[in-house]
Amino acid sequence: MKNLLKKLISILMCFTMVLSIASLKTEVVQAKEKEVVPKMDIVSLGHFPFIEGQENSIYASCNNYTGKVQYQAFYIGENTMNSWELVNNKDMVDGWTKSIEANKFAVLNISNLNLKPDYYKFAIRVKRDGVQGKYKNKYGSYDDVYAFSTVVKKVEKEIKNEVIEVSNAKELLENIGSNKTIKLKAGEYDLLAVKDLNNKHIKFEKVFDGQQLVISDISNLNIEGLKEAQVKLLVNPRYANVLTFKNSNNINISNIIAGHYPDKGSCTGGVFFFDNCKNVDIKNSVLFGCGTEGINLNKVENFNFENSTIKECSYDLMTLLDSKNIVFKDSKFYDTVEFNLINVSNTKGVIFDKCKIYNNKATGEFFPYLFNVDENSNVLVKNSIIKDNAVKSLVSNKEAVIFENVEFHNNTFDK
Repeated sequence: MKNLLKKLISILMCFTMVLSIASLKTEVVQAKEKEVVPKMDIVSLGHFPFIEGQENSIYASCNNYTGKVQYQAFYIGENTMNSWELVNNKDMVDGWTKSIEANKFAVLNISNLNLKPDYYKFAIRVKRDGVQGKYKNKYGSYDDVYAFSTVVKKVEKEIKNEVIEVSNAKELLENIGSNKTIKLKAGEYDLLAVKDLNNKHIKFEKVFDGQQLVISDISNLNIEGLKEAQVKLLVNPRYANVLTFKNSNNINISNIIAGHYPDKGSCTGGVFFFDNCKNVDIKNSVLFGCGTEGINLNKVENFNFENSTIKECSYDLMTLLDSKNIVFKDSKFYDTVEFNLINVSNTKGVIFDKCKIYNNKATGEFFPYLFNVDENSNVLVKNSIIKDNAVKSLVSNKEAVIFENVEFHNNTFDK
């Protein structure tokens, strides 16, 4: 009987030990599963396009992580380099930056690389400060890596555009073409009042209440209002975009006021729409509603909107889709209703710098966001003011939008 009791006690002790070991293993596995490492959600160059000889920097942040991190960058040129090289500035140790809070932007200066014109790939790595990285390769340990590519362009010889001065809509549209600078005298240009137009770059598309003009296959076109002149580009159909550009490159618009008259737009009538375009620059201009939105970009690369305004639109401020390297600087966005106001989808490198976003409204249950940004996009808002907005929610995806040195005043949303 005693031997049987000893056996039972021994079996029970072994069973208890097995349970304890299993429990310990479970706790270890759970601990590993709960291990949080930094993941880069925003990486962007300081400006675009990147011209040979210009200063530039890489901005990086990890909004998902709380704590300090370090960054490291490698780069390789497709035609000018044979192997990856490390960015190793004076303020770095083995290429790693000084530690910084993960949700703050680290700035990696790449100006001293003296990059020649070429197609470059960059690999940005991050690791927790003072902790061995989760992954390891021949370059050392790291927690996450983000790859992107960019082109360093040659300093191009200035193309001598043909300069034309116009005073009405017909003269403007007749002269739309490549390698041209069109200077507009003061006045109102009713773009859709023009009849019998013969220009291979312009066609008219039907919309619900009329037509809209589409400009395509253009390179190196400047449309600029003369200094001190008030130039208005207008269209009457509410469903038409004021200007649509397709498959075009190097489009510059400056000193222009553009919008609809006399009624507010609805459904599809925006102000400027760029489709499959590169290197678009808008400066010193005002885009106003009646349009449903000020800017609509689809498959656009290198877009700059500077010292300009979008105001009084009836649906939203802008839509950015399948695009990259989009910069808004020293600009204002205000008095717009009523859906998600800044819409960004599958678009990388969106920057708002020194901008003011104010007095807008989006309070509906289904479209409540000031920044409606999907997981495949990233947005940096810096040195800006966001105030007096009656908006239900600031962002749809907190990990996709970073705010740095931004003032918030008298908004209805919680940051």
